[in-house]
Amino acid sequence: MATANILVPSTTGTLTVWGGTKDGKDGYIDYETVTSNLIPPATIEITAHDIRHFNQKPSYKDNGYELVNAPTSITTEQFLGSSTPEGKEFIDDAYYKECTDLVRRITGSTTVFPISFRIRQDKAPREEEVDRARIKLHAGSAGSHGPRPVAHVDRDPSTATTMLRDLFGDQKAAEMMKEHNRWAQVNVWRPIENVVQKWPLAFMNHDRIPDWDYDKFTGRIYNRNDPRVEHRGEKAYDCLVKNDPRYMFHYASNMTPSEALVFSSFDTDVRFVIPHSAFWDDNTPQGALPRKSIEVRTLVFW
Repeated sequence: MATANILVPSTTGTLTVWGGTKDGKDGYIDYETVTSNLIPPATIEITAHDIRHFNQKPSYKDNGYELVNAPTSITTEQFLGSSTPEGKEFIDDAYYKECTDLVRRITGSTTVFPISFRIRQDKAPREEEVDRARIKLHAGSAGSHGPRPVAHVDRDPSTATTMLRDLFGDQKAAEMMKEHNRWAQVNVWRPIENVVQKWPLAFMNHDRIPDWDYDKFTGRIYNRNDPRVEHRGEKAYDCLVKNDPRYMFHYASNMTPSEALVFSSFDTDVRFVIPHSAFWDDNTPQGALPRKSIEVRTLVFW
């Protein structure tokens, strides 16, 4: 597993992590009554090292995340038009094929299923964006899909298994888990239109945490009356990352739309699952263009 190289260029910034609950129990949000037992996420200051300048760059096969050169044939207009039924169908067809080929190449697996995608657009200044993310997580708003400055993993073994059963049925899911030694949700994250100057994506490398696991290092937020079920499927709870001083923060500066980050957002081999978050970069240039991105989620089996 990779570690940060000495004297690698870095930046400073902030993101948020699990803040705990008022009653010491698992967290919950009731989207219907707009109630929650959550303490607001804790803001932490980070130093993020730029993987572009590592002597030994992180690779998916060794580290669970990788920056890749991956030009796409999809235009900005086609990406941003995906909110219509026709536009979504186009992405499901054309872009899913590109991502499937990319994930096969990077992971070495021949069994890859694209399952969903999400477009995110930054349309607010920094303070409003942070407030909006907190409202979404702690007051039940499920509206905006802007950058998410909250450290998380997408699934854990329980919620990933639920997703697999929802997609393939109980019998087929059981067969797939029995037939394969390892499986993961592998995401492909790509900027749209602009070079990323604002809200870059940070990876939380946990090489220095040998006992890292989902139960010990994430907090659960159970979702009641969740309106997001319609577009993301059933997911009993979200997993927010608990802070630990041993994390090392990595990012790729100035990502272009011809590049992508490929990473495990859930993995049955916990060495490779990568907690991640958008973060506020203290060196964001004045007048930086809003961030636009697309993230495709795939299921991968080995």
